[in-house]
Amino acid sequence: MNKKLFLTIRVKGEPSKTFSGELDDLDSLLADAAKYILKYTHPYLLAYYLYYNYSENKQEALEMIKYSLSHPPYDDDALAYTLDGYIKWEEKRFDESIELYKKAVALDPDYVDAYDGWAYSLYELKKYHEAAEIYRKALRLDQNNTYTNHYFGMNLEAQGKTDSAVMFYERSIKFDPSYDHVYVSYGDLLFEQKKYDQAAGMYHNAIDLERREYDAYAGLGIVYSEQNKPEEALTALNKSIEINPGKAKTYFDAGNVLVKMNKFKEAGEMYSKALKLDSANSEYYLKIGSDLAEQSKDIEAIEIYKKAIKNIPSDSAIFSEKILDIRKEKTLPE
Repeated sequence: MNKKLFLTIRVKGEPSKTFSGELDDLDSLLADAAKYILKYTHPYLLAYYLYYNYSENKQEALEMIKYSLSHPPYDDDALAYTLDGYIKWEEKRFDESIELYKKAVALDPDYVDAYDGWAYSLYELKKYHEAAEIYRKALRLDQNNTYTNHYFGMNLEAQGKTDSAVMFYERSIKFDPSYDHVYVSYGDLLFEQKKYDQAAGMYHNAIDLERREYDAYAGLGIVYSEQNKPEEALTALNKSIEINPGKAKTYFDAGNVLVKMNKFKEAGEMYSKALKLDSANSEYYLKIGSDLAEQSKDIEAIEIYKKAIKNIPSDSAIFSEKILDIRKEKTLPE
């Protein structure tokens, strides 16, 4: 029996295209045909699909964004600029992302997502006052937007306006209680205020909504550590690492918990992973060096500080002083 399938697609004004495959390839065949249709009808949607389904390889999505901006329907252009802005933001090219968001707003002055992206890039650049103005414009367009309220709250918190930040976090939750990320931000704020039980409640809210919310597990781990519950802290931090093994701070925090548990070898392994992911963080070197010195591992501490001098030349004076202190106290040779 011949199981070969043929599917011919014709988009008005474009040449027909035939897709073929075996019966077992039906899903793939239909997906390829759907992409072909979207390219000539809504190329932005195809760019969006490609990016969010294959984020490890953005090139195809970027090519489709470029195609979208040069072909109809031109109503998609503001959306395409915004998606491109998000990609640039993810690559930490914040100034470029801002220019793309501005183009989107110029085409569609009512497009809230573009304002949110613009403001968040300003936030990343620590231009909090400028970001606040953009967030206010977004809120005038849609005061009930969950995301705008959340990120405006983050921006206010960065300015030390914690009471206002709380108000906007609560507004975000009111408009969409199923939005998990705002609970993490709210939990972080409560943690900084040493309201540990309330912070834990917020992290649990996020976890209940999204089982793979690694930031919530990481936050919960820090809360448990502060409450002197090292076993629970380590369990939560390890869960966060399992979900997202690429976040240096989680390894660092796990190392700190293990030090409290006198599990120095395991702590050293966690610290090494943290430094491998983020070799330019002064806090990590200072803490690791201090722990080693307290364990009378002076040579190892000095080596950590030397590594810090190499990787963070701007802070070399701090680490050189740490080395001198160890040598003076223990009369070690130069």
